[in-house]
Amino acid sequence: FKEIGELTWRLSWNESAPLRNRRVLIRSAWQPWQAPWEFKIPDKARGNFVISNIGLLPSHYRIAFFTAPDSEPPRTVFPEDNVFGLYTCDPEERVGQLQSLLCSALEQDFRRHFETCCILAEIKKPYEVYVNKCLDILKLRKITNMSLLFSYYSWLENHSIMHPEDVSMKANVRALRYWISAPEIVNHVLQKEKGNSSLRAAYIDLVKSARKMYPDTARLLIQQDDDPSVMNICLNCLMENDTASSIPVIFDLVNSARLSDRDAAYILAPKWQVALQAFLQLPDTSTRDRLIITLLHYVKEKIEAVDSLPSETILRLWSSDTHQGFHRYYERV
Repeated sequence: FKEIGELTWRLSWNESAPLRNRRVLIRSAWQPWQAPWEFKIPDKARGNFVISNIGLLPSHYRIAFFTAPDSEPPRTVFPEDNVFGLYTCDPEERVGQLQSLLCSALEQDFRRHFETCCILAEIKKPYEVYVNKCLDILKLRKITNMSLLFSYYSWLENHSIMHPEDVSMKANVRALRYWISAPEIVNHVLQKEKGNSSLRAAYIDLVKSARKMYPDTARLLIQQDDDPSVMNICLNCLMENDTASSIPVIFDLVNSARLSDRDAAYILAPKWQVALQAFLQLPDTSTRDRLIITLLHYVKEKIEAVDSLPSETILRLWSSDTHQGFHRYYERV
């Protein structure tokens, strides 16, 4: 694999018998955020193929040969067989080049530290300093490039799995999940990626897997996503962080038929005292009455719960309970 001109490379190989519909996939092992380049090799090519208009930085490239029907779309995942590694520079020289760069933009600075991590890990030299440099930049919550964030998360998680004895690496993975779910980044993804986007789905799955969630992130996801599992995680997050302000959110979701009475009551039950007091401050509506009745069925301290209701509320619930559910509940209590 040799550079023969500006943005022009020659790829040479040996093969015992030329095949039809050959393709080659090229990707930098040190820049995992870069999408691979795929090229169709003409059937008449014999051991040489010139690739034009491709700018390749000094790196370690993985090159895969395979065959595919002409109508098949480009691949993004490397096949398992016929993958070769080629270096266009010395790894340690590349590290020196990267660390001598002066980067004015945060994303550019992050990229050079991330690439340094990849190189040092490959040549089995300490890279923890550069992992921390990357994390320090991500803490600022300014990088919204999803390909870059996902590739770094995947790289960090893979190295955490490869080195289970490294407790700090596991902690870094957990922290990264939390920082990636910052409301600024969530808002960017929700605005940029459509509802059926695979990148959006993968990102929301990552946010769901975090042990903690920013309350503002929870509010954003509730507005934009109707997935029951997402809704449940977000509402529980709001209840844990600010129960009082969560009640109107839950009430509006029930009122707009985006959340069932039963699901709302299940989420509210652990903080039923606050929930009941908040409902009593709302205008008298059928939605409010249904929620109070449903919530009472989920409360363990049933006598205490009924005693906390004003007599006029009990009379209203009694008179509006057409299905007799509250009648039977009240008589049993």
